[in-house]
Amino acid sequence: MYKLIVMVLLSYLLSFTITQAQINKFSKALEIKLSETPANHETLVWIYFNDKGQDVNFYLSNPEIVVSQKSLNRRAKVFDKTSLLTYKDIPLNRDYINQVRSTGFKIKWPSKWLNAVSGNANKYQLEEIASLPFVKKLDIVYKLKSEKQLDNENTSLLNNDELLQLDGVHSYDYGSSYAQLQQINVPSVHDSGYTGQGVTICVMDAGFNRLSHEVFNSMDIIAAWDFVNNDPNVGDENDMGEGSHGTMTLSDIGGFAPGNLIGPAFNAAYILAKTENTDSETPIEEDNWIAAMEWADSIGVDVTSTSLGYIDFDPPYSSYSWMDMDGNTTVITNGADYAAFIGIVVVNSAGNEGYNSSHNTLGAPADGDSVIAAGAVNSSGSRSSFSSVGPTVDGRIKPDIMALGSGNVVASPYSNNSYTTASGTSFSCPLSAGVAALILCVNPNLTPMQVRDAMRNTASKNNNPDNLYGWGILNAFDAINYFPPPAATFQLSVNLGDGWNMVSVPGTNPNGMGVANWWPGRVGEVYKYNAGYQTVTTATPGIGYWMKNNGAQTYNTGDEWPTGGLNIVTHTALTALSGWNMIGGYELIVTAANVSTNPPGLQSGPIYKYSGGYSVATTLDPGFGYWIKLTDAGQIIIPETMSKESKPVEYFPENWGRIVITDAAGVSYTLYAVNGQVDLSQYELPPAPPTGMYDFRYTSGRIAEDLSSSVKTIEMSGVVYPLTVRVEGMDIRLMDESGKKLNENLKDGESIEISESTIEKLMVSGELLPTVYSLEQNYPNPFNPSTMIEFSLPEMANVKLSIYNALGEKVAELVNTSLQAGKYQYNWNAKDRASGIYIYELKSDNYVAVKKMLLLK
Repeated sequence: MYKLIVMVLLSYLLSFTITQAQINKFSKALEIKLSETPANHETLVWIYFNDKGQDVNFYLSNPEIVVSQKSLNRRAKVFDKTSLLTYKDIPLNRDYINQVRSTGFKIKWPSKWLNAVSGNANKYQLEEIASLPFVKKLDIVYKLKSEKQLDNENTSLLNNDELLQLDGVHSYDYGSSYAQLQQINVPSVHDSGYTGQGVTICVMDAGFNRLSHEVFNSMDIIAAWDFVNNDPNVGDENDMGEGSHGTMTLSDIGGFAPGNLIGPAFNAAYILAKTENTDSETPIEEDNWIAAMEWADSIGVDVTSTSLGYIDFDPPYSSYSWMDMDGNTTVITNGADYAAFIGIVVVNSAGNEGYNSSHNTLGAPADGDSVIAAGAVNSSGSRSSFSSVGPTVDGRIKPDIMALGSGNVVASPYSNNSYTTASGTSFSCPLSAGVAALILCVNPNLTPMQVRDAMRNTASKNNNPDNLYGWGILNAFDAINYFPPPAATFQLSVNLGDGWNMVSVPGTNPNGMGVANWWPGRVGEVYKYNAGYQTVTTATPGIGYWMKNNGAQTYNTGDEWPTGGLNIVTHTALTALSGWNMIGGYELIVTAANVSTNPPGLQSGPIYKYSGGYSVATTLDPGFGYWIKLTDAGQIIIPETMSKESKPVEYFPENWGRIVITDAAGVSYTLYAVNGQVDLSQYELPPAPPTGMYDFRYTSGRIAEDLSSSVKTIEMSGVVYPLTVRVEGMDIRLMDESGKKLNENLKDGESIEISESTIEKLMVSGELLPTVYSLEQNYPNPFNPSTMIEFSLPEMANVKLSIYNALGEKVAELVNTSLQAGKYQYNWNAKDRASGIYIYELKSDNYVAVKKMLLLK
């Protein structure tokens, strides 16, 4: 009896301990939420993990797998080039995610930076998740209220004559937007040739419902995502949230409609993120904002502009108070500070909560130590009454800087060619972020803290900053000149794969221009192309080369190349031959669509890059090589910057068929198939790479072919078997050369694996294999003296095709052999036969058919 009591007691204590351990992983806010929510109702929560598993070192050693090269280049400004990622950047452990998902947890967003996933689950599922050993804690995803939105002041577009721009004074006609830019001395920066080129800006807002407005006609929008509805549409349509606010803020920073409205950074590239659901009283879920910031980082953003500030929570949780504005409390502020830590200039509106004599009125993440908080002034330079004030709880001065936030001229969200005015720090923020972009345009190697210093220390109150104005009203021209102009060198990091790579030298190497100075990890010769491959011992900027590397490797300034950087060279026009030419990028990423020729119009087809196979290049990146074809000899002109004046050409429409071939090494290649009238001369592929390289192409040398008229052959080299062939957007017939080892129909979405390594060529046709036996009527009929007989076989068969006269006597045998499945045509010449009726018979193992024909002489 005693033993039984002890066992029962131990069992009770053990169950209590497990349950208590689970509960201890719940935050206080989550405990409150669950206590007030039915157990079977779902709650939006964060699941935090203890660690990131076993692959940390792999990702740290291969950063290009995690973020883009542009992101790595930006990080190189603030990190040692050998350590461009931190632990926070490592992707989440997939096993952890799968185990959490197996409980029924509905994952919404993963966060590398938080080492957590957000999603929905009920109380029972959360208790099961809490029992998982790798789960660190569970907390609610806070739903916040944004700052007060102010009604337009209905300010006249031109308040007085002092706001008018004098003719001929500046390079651009700013129209009614002149006052808001002149107040912060932006026109003088534009006059100097700096308009945001080469800088990527992410605008995070409540949506962008009027991207068709004329002010956005030339804007270079390189990416857009709706983090509220998880789709690429950042406008309104039927989604949650109305996007008038984002339309106005985006026009404020980057619009370009001379005579009406010009933004400070109209020549930058833009990323648009919809993060707010304005249909809700608590429009922002913090995981949306974090997901958007991580996404922008992965693309390679330089500056972010968020015209939203957050302070109030969704009931029943108590709101943040001014005492929480310490730079460390909110998830959003911590995320913003980490973004600055990895090289992103983070600009945020200070808030519209006005003045309080006893404490700050800031909204998160404006309280961040590394966040540039923008307050608002009116056209006379006085602080707008609604503009939030500091200091932060830990005593730091906020806001940081000021710009116009009363009566700003913006694009109307209700028409494609009208304008209105708007007020709030929502509009001083984009102007301030635009100035940050101009600073980076002039000096791209500056860190976020240097950009902040340049903005603060040249503003109107830099000698006596306070918590009403911060360091004062911006002076963009002084800010771009605050730091000495960059030396004529640049830093570079280039990730090359194992084996052959198309490379280039984007400048000059102080150690010498020999290929050994550029690529010490190479194996064998380096080749250029001049109507044929030629070996080289030195490299020239602007030219592309083939180089075989011994293993995957990252070449960096400070490692393989001089620490002081590579020397910038003039982008001289490249002398080019008629036909194919190999070119290389210079020190900046530029848009491939903006490469031009002299005389104009010589380019034929797209520019190609090589990464395990040829594909169309949309940009020219420093350190890599590219192919371009000219219709005649001339010059190739590579632009100085990533201009936005040309949009990428759509060479491969969505309705084209695609044949996707993937080998055992995981290298994938896509060929295109059309059925119709297409000028295929634009789709010739560059010359085949040096021997032993992975390559697929039609025998015509093209990447696209018309499969409606005849069978086409695909040549393959350098592949590792087995191969997987998948067809998308059309149906094809796939064969080997003989049709004996491979002869299959592939429907849209189907794939087949090819293990036979002796299959070195593939035959493709838009005409599918027959599904039934058939014998067609001869044509012509009547005939004299010859006619064509056609039949179809759905399978391999022994076939006889015989011809008989009216008496039943065999007069000819056209076929007597074994044939593969397919359609066949045979001609019978009856010149030695008399006029009359003849009978032709098709006979196989499983089929017999007879038809009549008439010979008339």
